[in-house]
Amino acid sequence: MTRRIKIIAIGNPLMGDDGVGPAVIERMREMELPENVTLVNSGADPLDATVHLLDADKAIIIDAAAMNRAPGHIEMLSPENLQAREADDRAPCSTHIYGLTEGLQLAKAVGFDPEIRIIGVQPLSTAPSEGLSPEVSSCIPDVINLVLEEVAT
Repeated sequence: MTRRIKIIAIGNPLMGDDGVGPAVIERMREMELPENVTLVNSGADPLDATVHLLDADKAIIIDAAAMNRAPGHIEMLSPENLQAREADDRAPCSTHIYGLTEGLQLAKAVGFDPEIRIIGVQPLSTAPSEGLSPEVSSCIPDVINLVLEEVAT
C-alpha cells in the first residue's frame, strides 16, 4: 500500500518571513509530484495543521522557527527534538501564539500519529510586511530539496 504523504505549510505571508511555508508550497505546486503526495497550506495557526494529520501516514511540516540562528538557516526537526529544544531554551521555536509543539501534542492525544518531520527556517523578521527577506527567499530551493528527500524515504 502506498503511504499518504502530506506536505503542510504553516505561516502568514503578511508577516514577512513567517510566510516561508506557504511560499515553499506555492513553488512546489508547479512541480510534478507523486500521486500519494498532497500539498496543504494550513494558514497561520499551527493548531489548524493538526486536522491534516488525520489521513496522513507521513507529514512534512514547513514553518518559520525562531532558533537563534542566521536568517535562512534550515533545520530538520522531529516532534521530540522540537519539544526538547523548547524545553532547553525556555522559549518556543514557534513564531505563533500556540506553537507547533502544542498542536502536535494535541493531535497525538486525540489519536493522529503519523510519522512527522518538521523543516524549520530561521526568519530574519516576522514583522508585518509582504514578501520574504532575501536570506529566507534564497533558501527555498534547499527546503524543497529536503522535502523531496523526505518524500523519497
